[in-house]
Amino acid sequence: MNLPNEEICPVPLSFLSDLMRTQGVAAGALINTLDHPLRAQLALFCYRRGHLRQLAQAIAAQCTRGELREVGLIAGDALFVASRDTTASTSGSKISLARIQAA
Repeated sequence: MNLPNEEICPVPLSFLSDLMRTQGVAAGALINTLDHPLRAQLALFCYRRGHLRQLAQAIAAQCTRGELREVGLIAGDALFVASRDTTASTSGSKISLARIQAA
């Protein structure tokens, strides 16, 4: 069942699932099995989902600016820049839900 406004994943969900579980060189090899336009579509699909942003950047790192721009316009440009930004932190901010006890 698809939600009315939900974007459809450009690759089979089994492929996306495999990609999410794979890391390093193996992930790069899996990404390289995709054609260039499909690779850019998948990068933008993941970029639009906060929990997949790191994966989106890994995929986008193997795309050209033109490919990403063609698929995502301004978002494609932003993703291209983010995928090449070596100063960006790879870990999120540290958040604690622990309560502080009064002394």
